[in-house]
Amino acid sequence: MSQGRATVLAEGSTDDRGFSVAPSVLEIDAADVTPAVTEEAFGPLVVVVRYDDVAGIARALDQVPHSLTASIHAEADETELVGALVEEVRDRAGRIVFDGYPTGVRVAWAQHHGGPWPATNTQHTSVGPTAIRRFLRPLAWQNAPESVLPFELRDADPGIPRRIDGVLSVPSVA
Repeated sequence: MSQGRATVLAEGSTDDRGFSVAPSVLEIDAADVTPAVTEEAFGPLVVVVRYDDVAGIARALDQVPHSLTASIHAEADETELVGALVEEVRDRAGRIVFDGYPTGVRVAWAQHHGGPWPATNTQHTSVGPTAIRRFLRPLAWQNAPESVLPFELRDADPGIPRRIDGVLSVPSVA
């Protein structure tokens, strides 16, 4: 890793034909996790984060963008730890996977399903920025006075990214 303090624990090899990728395993201490370490990577990569307590996990999770899923792997007798971990990830992910692995999909502008119908149907996809539409209940505020609108819809800058007449408006960071 060019940023952070992750070390390579294992790295696979590829053949000369160009049809394979090298799986890799990285390791880092929870205190050393940075946003660069948590950036999405394509291909067979796993990052093992070493921690001493749940507080260390929480500090590392603060560096991870909110996600569609979070996975918790634990032994049957670790119920107290699992409960603490659930509290840490419940507001950070939309699905918690226990002792398993989710598919690698992120709701992001650069992500799309691709492929033939119905994968390219933006009304029903679970991939990419239009996927969020599946979880929204549209509500029109036709000719509504500004005083009754939710704060995010008022003319004043609410300090959140939003689209106004289709144009993305991102507030400046002070």
